[in-house]
This record gives sequence, structure tokens and C-alpha cells, in this order.
Amino acid sequence: MVGAAVWACGGWSVMERLEGGVGAAVAVVELLRLAALAGHHLAVHSLPVPSGMGVSLIGGRADRVEIGVSVTPLSAMAAALMAWHETLVGASAMLLGETESDGPRVEIHGEFGGGTPVRVVAYPDEGDLVGLRDVIWMGPRVLAWLRAAAG
Repeated sequence: MVGAAVWACGGWSVMERLEGGVGAAVAVVELLRLAALAGHHLAVHSLPVPSGMGVSLIGGRADRVEIGVSVTPLSAMAAALMAWHETLVGASAMLLGETESDGPRVEIHGEFGGGTPVRVVAYPDEGDLVGLRDVIWMGPRVLAWLRAAAG
């Protein structure tokens, strides 16, 4: 098996890169399990609906779930990221300012209760991060910034 991924945006869709056979069936079952786990987490914690959700496998095992947050204004984005941070096990935060090759982004990393790694990512407008070009913040500094931005 090569690997597999599910990406959802406004609904579930499946993109597969699988070699056939039993391994492919096991991978699809694992993808569906991870998608259901993510949906359960969203419902139990009343989290904002993500703009996208990806699930990836490596060697038929869970690699991670990726959640996209795309809401405006900045205060709503920050509140959504804080909500995710409060519900994930071992959550951490990272802010990456705009660079020569990439726009700014804010990430929350953690795990669902069963140990599945989760990455929640939002891409604020460049104007929302004035003065933060080429910076990398981690931990409490990012959380303080998110709290202030959430109002």
C-alpha cells in the first residue's frame, strides 16, 4: 500500500492512492474511522465547522487529521483556534509570520482523546499580522496573541 488521504471541504470526498486488495480495504476502513472520530470531536465539543478536513495514513495507520479554519474577521478565527486548543490533548500553538515564500499561518497541534495527532491551521490575512514578518512564535505567546485577537 502506498498511502491514502481523505480531504473534505463542505462535505466528504475521498482521494485514494492505494494498491488494491485487502490492504486497500483496511486503509479505507481506517480513513472512515478517523473521519468519524473527527466528526465526533466536532459534535461533542460544539466546535465551529471547519473549512476543510484532511485525514492521512502512512502504511495503513493513522498519520494525522488536519483541520482547516477559515473564518473572518480575525476575532472569529482566533476564537475558533482557541476552542480547538481547549479540546485537544497536549495542545500547543504556533504562529508563523509571512515569509518570502509563504503567507502567515497559525497552527494548533494536539491529539484526540485516543492519541490520534491533529493539526488545526488557519491562514490570517497578511494585514492581521502587521509587524510579524518572518517570526515564529510558539506556546504561551501565541495563546496570549489569540486571546487578545479574540477579544
